[in-house]
Amino acid sequence: MTPLRILTVAGWMHPDAEGGSFRFVYELNRALALRGHRPTILTGRVRGDLPLEEDLDGIRVVRFPVKTSGTAAFYYSTFAHVRRSLAELAGGCEIIHTHHPVSAFSTAYSIGENIPMIHTQHIAYFLEYLDRVTGGMPTVTGGQKLAAALLKRMEAYTLNKCRGAVVLSDAVEQQIAEHFPNATDKVVKIPGGVDLEFFSPAGSRLEARERLELPQDRQILLTVRRLEPRMGLDNLIDAMPAIREEFPACLLLIGGRGSLDDTLRTQAAEAGLDDAVQFLGYIDENDLPTYYRAADAFVLPTRALEGFGMVTLEALACGTPAIVTPACAAPEVLEPFDPSLIAAGVEPAHIADAIIKFLNRADREELAQRCRAHAENFSWDAIAEQYEQVYQQAVDAGVEAI
Repeated sequence: MTPLRILTVAGWMHPDAEGGSFRFVYELNRALALRGHRPTILTGRVRGDLPLEEDLDGIRVVRFPVKTSGTAAFYYSTFAHVRRSLAELAGGCEIIHTHHPVSAFSTAYSIGENIPMIHTQHIAYFLEYLDRVTGGMPTVTGGQKLAAALLKRMEAYTLNKCRGAVVLSDAVEQQIAEHFPNATDKVVKIPGGVDLEFFSPAGSRLEARERLELPQDRQILLTVRRLEPRMGLDNLIDAMPAIREEFPACLLLIGGRGSLDDTLRTQAAEAGLDDAVQFLGYIDENDLPTYYRAADAFVLPTRALEGFGMVTLEALACGTPAIVTPACAAPEVLEPFDPSLIAAGVEPAHIADAIIKFLNRADREELAQRCRAHAENFSWDAIAEQYEQVYQQAVDAGVEAI
């Protein structure tokens, strides 16, 4: 197809910030650049040491200052700076692609009808916000209700304004049908992808463990998550005593950082799991594939609101089976591959049962080989090609309207 000038507007992006949707923004645009397009990403400046503008892997990145001192300050600074930046950038693009609720709303509000806009809805963000600020508990303050209602209005406005709404999973499509029914006719499903060169089964499990100085004679489980309530890491830690009854040497590695860091460490210590649970903190990007390769299994213990789960694909691409809970979209990657890797529920007993059954499997080596083959269905090049079709349809629809 004819190369497009694509402007992506996102709250944050990889490698500036950690998170699946932030990595999605970067990886998709990198793939689009490799396919000959001219992508620009307008995104928030997470840290003061980041340049206001740079070229990154064929992508022009333009960062705007954003205040993170409070919800109101974040909303206002994002709105003001996105609106100001679009006055300079929007005229030089043929399509705008938005992610994340506040920057997407700011874009939808600021642009005219002649510029086609596509929006990727990674999750119903007002629900994610409520889960994050309440820790999954039913008690919600008046201020939290107001902020969630404002987020929902922003999401509704964006979905109403865009010409196409892309979701990564059936679960998020169902969220749109339930909470934003007026947008259901715009929805297109395109899954997330994985960098098959970076995440690969290069080298053996023993070699990976030797490099990371991990024990060779223990079963190793790995999870890499933001340490936040909806990720279900407390349930995974609570599952470890039952797992250790069957496999006394089993070791759980937890990579990532977040608000629950101290809480989870205390939980593991009080349960007497000092030898069974190791907290890795932030894992350097270059070491991440080695950790996947070193593990017997990757575990995604999400309790709620999993929009897709790109880490599942990363593990599979490295030849490491993934065990997931049935939370939201978490099972969708594994259902056509091996449904036995999906736990019966999100509680510790469900997670423990799924892991014990996996560790008792006689076909684990053969399963590891099939993991890579399944991941190859999700190359970023293939994902970018599907987005090209959505972009072109939106551009053509604008031409027809004229």
